[in-house]
Amino acid sequence: MKIELIRQSKHLLLGGIVVTLGLWTPAQAQVADAQINAMVDALRQAAPPNKPNDGMFSQWQVLPGIIPSWTKQCVGRELTPAQFES
Repeated sequence: MKIELIRQSKHLLLGGIVVTLGLWTPAQAQVADAQINAMVDALRQAAPPNKPNDGMFSQWQVLPGIIPSWTKQCVGRELTPAQFES
């Protein structure tokens, strides 16, 4: 009897996790484009101003050394600083 109760508990726990994950993902995906644009604009304004020959790339002031790992994480493949800038 205890074994059956343990099995039922495991099934309920697993079912609860599956339902939670299934409901959580769509809720996260409901961010409005206006919210994203506002966040991007705020980040852009918070970035330090571009200075000639400061070694940073784009208006985001990205260091060239982190571009390959950052782009791999964000877009799924590594980009060189030149590819990132274009």
